[in-house]
Amino acid sequence: MIKEIYIDGYTQNYNMNLNEKQNNIDEFICTINDKKQQGFDLNKMKQLNLSQMERFFAMKQRQFYFRVCIKYMRIYVKRRLEKNRKAAYSRNTIYRNRLTRVFRGWRTCSHAWGIERINNSEDSFRKDLERQKLTMWTSKVD
Repeated sequence: MIKEIYIDGYTQNYNMNLNEKQNNIDEFICTINDKKQQGFDLNKMKQLNLSQMERFFAMKQRQFYFRVCIKYMRIYVKRRLEKNRKAAYSRNTIYRNRLTRVFRGWRTCSHAWGIERINNSEDSFRKDLERQKLTMWTSKVD
């Protein structure tokens, strides 16, 4: 009977230790699985952060390239407008000089023609004026 009580106590103690051991193993397995899940989640978060950082730096690099392109585009447009302005100024200067030469020539010709016309019309004007005066005085005398 004592032997049975001892065996019974031993069996209960063994079962209790076995159950406790199994519970500890189950807890360890759950803890390990939780740690694996946390590691997986942490790795996933790390990948997300890395991809965001890569996108950020790629965007920053694209923005730098864009700024450089815009800067040189502005320089190109400025030089092109300046070149067009200089070309227009040259064209206008050439046109203005040509017109000046034309009008000077015209003035010279017109001046020579004007002198000839004045000289020619002076005699006829004098004759007409004398005729008018004579006609006026002769009509008053009659």
